Amino acid sequence: GAGSANGFDQMRVYPNPFKPGGANPNEGRPCSQNACAAGQGITFDNLPVDVSLTIYDLLGTEIDTMRTFNSGGVMRWDGRNRNGADAPSGGYYAVIESPGRKIVVWKLAIIR
Repeated sequence: GAGSANGFDQMRVYPNPFKPGGANPNEGRPCSQNACAAGQGITFDNLPVDVSLTIYDLLGTEIDTMRTFNSGGVMRWDGRNRNGADAPSGGYYAVIESPGRKIVVWKLAIIR
């Protein structure tokens, strides 16, 4: 239930689908080269402080991974793979992990 100590009950992921090339900025904006500012990329909100985020494609191939010990509750994925290339249109799984909590898998879509 809400406030569960072992889950991510309050987590939000937006925009989903992510449309970085679209006309509507609320559907997504690409990140700058080095970092995502507010309103850019895909935002994972209401996270624990110590959290890791791994993105997989639907075949289970790891696309990108991020880890922080001081998230401030927010992480942003730039929609790129670990080589810096744009991840293509399609479906993805975000696996969110934090010590002492259940692992959460969130389905994402990118439309370019």
